[in-house]
Amino acid sequence: MGFLNILFCEFIYEIFLKFVGFKINVVSLHKQNTTNMIKALLFIRVSTVQQDYTRQKTDLMPVAINDGYKQSEIGIIAHKESATKNDIYNRASISELKKYISENKIETVYVHEISRLAIRSDVMYEVKSILEKNKICLYVHTPYPIRTYENGESNLMANVIIEFLTQVAIA
Repeated sequence: MGFLNILFCEFIYEIFLKFVGFKINVVSLHKQNTTNMIKALLFIRVSTVQQDYTRQKTDLMPVAINDGYKQSEIGIIAHKESATKNDIYNRASISELKKYISENKIETVYVHEISRLAIRSDVMYEVKSILEKNKICLYVHTPYPIRTYENGESNLMANVIIEFLTQVAIA
């Protein structure tokens, strides 16, 4: 990316910050430096332009920090998009998740509730496969905290509960 393109992207990003009110780690603006890799992701999604991300971010950020991540190690994927109308190939948030995973050593993905990640079972299956393949813990905040990995081991009960919650979200 040329110098002027980077300056333009930074300018647009600064405007975005004024309207949204919080920072997002943007992987595509600058190459990540290996000493400051993103290790955790807040996956935040709302369905309409009228909704905002504040509640999800304010609930999830303290959990990630309490889990031992520095703020500089936490990336945020925040999108306003439909989870029912788009398949896995047409969701910008899922594409961004894949990019973060390929460019960083992600350990945990935090979502406020399972429907923020996926409502369609085909999308959830694909996302869970990606997370499992990379041994990434999925943390679901509500209805109560659930982690797919505990102490480095797969949590079978959490995976069953997530499957159930996905089916409830579909209904």
